[in-house]
Amino acid sequence: MTHAVNRLRFEINCPDEEMSLNLRQNFAQTLQAEIAEVIEKVSSEYISEDEDLKIERLELDLGNFNRQTFAADFKKILSIKFEQELAKNISKITPAGLQVSRQRSQTEILLHFLINGTLPWWVNADDVNIDEICAEVLIKDEKLFRNFLFQNRLTEKVWQRVLWQLNSQSKKLVVNLSTGLKIIQEMFAGWIDTLIDGINEQKAANPQGPFANISDIQVLHDELLINDTLIENAASILQNMEDADILPGIFKTYINGVFKGDLAAGGLAAVEFMKIITNAGVEPPQKNSVSKLNEVVDDDSVTSGYDAEDPVKKYSVKYAGIVLLAPFLKAFFDELNLLEDGTWKNMDCTFKGVHLLKFLSNGHQQVPEYSLVFEKILCGLPVDFPVPLNVLLDDRETGEAESLLKAVIQHWSALKNTSIDGLRETFLKRDGLLTQKDTGWRVQIERKTLDVLLDGIPWGFSTLSLTWNNYLVSVEW
Repeated sequence: MTHAVNRLRFEINCPDEEMSLNLRQNFAQTLQAEIAEVIEKVSSEYISEDEDLKIERLELDLGNFNRQTFAADFKKILSIKFEQELAKNISKITPAGLQVSRQRSQTEILLHFLINGTLPWWVNADDVNIDEICAEVLIKDEKLFRNFLFQNRLTEKVWQRVLWQLNSQSKKLVVNLSTGLKIIQEMFAGWIDTLIDGINEQKAANPQGPFANISDIQVLHDELLINDTLIENAASILQNMEDADILPGIFKTYINGVFKGDLAAGGLAAVEFMKIITNAGVEPPQKNSVSKLNEVVDDDSVTSGYDAEDPVKKYSVKYAGIVLLAPFLKAFFDELNLLEDGTWKNMDCTFKGVHLLKFLSNGHQQVPEYSLVFEKILCGLPVDFPVPLNVLLDDRETGEAESLLKAVIQHWSALKNTSIDGLRETFLKRDGLLTQKDTGWRVQIERKTLDVLLDGIPWGFSTLSLTWNNYLVSVEW
């Protein structure tokens, strides 16, 4: 089980400047590791695997130390004091409170992700399955999530993440909880039935007519595609319900999606649909349904439980060592035809670049957005800019990525016969802290024993100036 500390402030009064300087210089190699070990060990004894507990602040007074025995006594005294303070805080929380805390934690993870594209600071991304969390929250916290959707009904990035990051079952739950989208879903189902009846009548009257090649007209009932279409256009739908052109236009997009392999059939079905709803005897369904949407009133007694904070300026990342590859990236992206005059050709190319950076660092594909923070920054995207999950890399792209890594190994003589996975594990997989600055970003990267080999790298990486970015990334390793 992993326990996280957002901010550690360590204060010690030293008798002389020499000891003070020595402690500052050796903190990361000695005391920091001991503090982390104590926190992990003691917390695991008091907090079980299925409990989520957040403590806003713990303040410990470790007392006075003898200079000669400080190294031997520090860890022992810290353990005793930390356990006492932790136990005192936990004793104030009832069992019911712990359960509520877990549910609130799960809800906060989901809402934070949908708004920001990141996870709360205290969450380990390796432990997260956003669809499992979504299913739990939508069942156990239905009222709160329904209100969250209402409050953010016009927030396009929320709907974009629902579309790109959640699986089909989660998206179905979201549509069912959005009163507006549920009404439109039922409306579309009625249009589909009417359209099927109209096409079947034409086929019966004229078997060799324009719809002769459509063997299974029931394909129009595609729930997954309907949900995707509604979610993709949710902000527009919920903002423009009075516009008579909005819903038929979106429905035509859905029809074309159903028949995407047969453009002629899709075009015919769309034309038939417009004939049907404009027929003198058929009232356009939206005229009968808008009034229902106008009756949907937000319950002021229920809050979403999540208020968007000021933009976070610091982010923890796990593959900060990707900075070592920066001098190779422009040639790499040029070779894959993603750049034009040093900038991304289009947004799809940018998304491809983001996922290629993650593949370079750990060999994984289709990585959730919350694990792509540094990659987005390196590709020039804002941290909260939605990125698709299903960006597939072809053999040529993965092959070029592996060639880049081999080139790094060849040019870095100290690595000798190191494998690609060895490079990734030893140097690219590094925890880092990203901080936004006036001129760009700063990334501080953890040091390890093997970092003496960094002195042998024949290229610089202290400041990253990438042609497609309008800011610099400074590196402290």
